[in-house]
Amino acid sequence: MIINNKKSIKKFKQRMRKAKSQKKIKEDKKTDVVLPEKPVKPPNSFRLFIIEKQPEIKEEQNREGGEKSKLGKLSKIYSEKWKTLPDQEKKVNH
Repeated sequence: MIINNKKSIKKFKQRMRKAKSQKKIKEDKKTDVVLPEKPVKPPNSFRLFIIEKQPEIKEEQNREGGEKSKLGKLSKIYSEKWKTLPDQEKKVNH
C-alpha cells in the first residue's frame, strides 16, 4: 500500500494507533480471567492455637504497651507460647 498525501498518512497512523490500543484491551481482558476458587485447607494446630489465644495475648499486650502491637512482636509471642505447650495440648488443638 503506497500512501501519497498527508491526509492518508494521518489516517493510516490513526488506524494503527487504534489497532494497537484494541490489541492492548484484548490482552488485558485475557489477564482478567477469574480462576475457580481452590478448596481451603483446614487450619493446622498452630493456627487454631493462635485463633484461640489471640484475644488474650492482644489484651495482655495492650495493657503492657498501651498501643497496638506489631505483627512481628505478636508472632514471636505466639511461637514462644506454642513451644512451651506440652505435646498433648498441641494435639488437642488439631
